[in-house]
Amino acid sequence: MYTETNASLSHFRQLTARLTVLLLSVALPGSIGSIAADTPDSTWFDSARYFVPTEYGRTAVVERGHGPVVVYLHGFPLNGWHWRHQLTELADIRRNIAIDLMGLGHSEISDNQDLGFHAQADMVLATLDAMGIDEFDVVGNDSGGAVAQILVAKAPQRVRSLVLTNADVHDNWPPAALGPLQELARQGTLDDLLESHLHDVEIARKGLGRLAYESPGFITPALLRAYTEPLLTSPARRDAVNRFVSRQDHSATVRIESDLQQFDKPTLIIWATADVFFGLEWAYWLRDTIPGVYDVIELDGAMLFFTEERATEVSALLREHFLKVDAD
Repeated sequence: MYTETNASLSHFRQLTARLTVLLLSVALPGSIGSIAADTPDSTWFDSARYFVPTEYGRTAVVERGHGPVVVYLHGFPLNGWHWRHQLTELADIRRNIAIDLMGLGHSEISDNQDLGFHAQADMVLATLDAMGIDEFDVVGNDSGGAVAQILVAKAPQRVRSLVLTNADVHDNWPPAALGPLQELARQGTLDDLLESHLHDVEIARKGLGRLAYESPGFITPALLRAYTEPLLTSPARRDAVNRFVSRQDHSATVRIESDLQQFDKPTLIIWATADVFFGLEWAYWLRDTIPGVYDVIELDGAMLFFTEERATEVSALLREHFLKVDAD
């Protein structure tokens, strides 16, 4: 008998097949296969989550530690869980705050909320205002890196220091490797693809995981649940997934170039060399544009979400950076 479940599985396989065909045109490095699966206990993170009401909705926040504030901004299709290691490993020197961007993770928004990068930056500032936070360091990856740059443009007096990892920069949107995903988003089916990944870790490792992680084994069912389940809980949330990807354009980052040229506070660039979305040239574009950049660190063989996959190395680099900021 051909059941609804059979139909759903067939639909998922079709989506995955379409993505696989599209990915064949993307030049990908071979996986080094040396990074173990990450299976930390998420209980503390989920229990620590709270919501900050603003005009943009209810922002999901998790924090840990004491000291000067650092705000961590994740990319797509992730949430604050991406920064779990930094929240614990740097708790002795920073009040580490991970914020879920609108349309992703657990943040609650209206059905027609603008999800553009400038609106995301305004949400972050409104959330920090509501928390009584003025000055902060900011660390961004992927879409969160674009939002971090816009925070520098909107409120340079509040940003104590900036750390940028592989991210949307200037007119590199959409990067060529994102084309297949953006097309699915325009068709309103990117949420279905994510659901197919949730149901089959091997599909995830061969699909989106292949684009963002250097070791497929790092992706586990628990990791997929942490990132994907919040995106699929309602039709409105599924729609937000598609809108987040389909409606972005590079105008948001192009128009802040002159603002970046004025930012002279300590800025560190940490860049994965094997990222298929954001090439190494963009790390040096940032170095040549932002006067506050004091170093560009290249991580050989790393891919987009190395901030999670190589968390210990990243935390060590961030610690060194924050101690430098504190000493200046």
